[in-house]
Amino acid sequence: MGPVQGYRFANWKRGYGDFGLAPDWLTLRPAAWLAKTALVVCDVVARETRQLVSVAPRSILRRQVERASALGYQGMAGSELEYYVFSNSYREAEAAGYANLEQAGCYVSCKARSKSPCTRPRAASCAPPASRSSPPRASGDAASTS
Repeated sequence: MGPVQGYRFANWKRGYGDFGLAPDWLTLRPAAWLAKTALVVCDVVARETRQLVSVAPRSILRRQVERASALGYQGMAGSELEYYVFSNSYREAEAAGYANLEQAGCYVSCKARSKSPCTRPRAASCAPPASRSSPPRASGDAASTS
């Protein structure tokens, strides 16, 4: 294994250490795609002190949001999930070398080929409604959730 050089926080010389996760209970929500399952976003905390790890992504984001707010800005973000759904089974796809697979959805293929409406089912109809896995609410202070 060849570690990436240049990191001060965790590396081969200093070690990688153990960290804890502090659940942010304001982010708890059901996972609509799997029965009796929930999701919760966690903050990374130091094992000994339970303080937020300053270089953890949520800690960095929290500081940036606070800085923007102090300047009168409100940060906004969105995600774009891209995926393709194929009619082939996993075994068929592997046997075909993951080439020449049949798309189950038609957004890309129909849109690119013609202006006619698509008659095949869209991939989105396979997924549960996003509203059943509502996005997390604004997070509170992680230090108070541990």
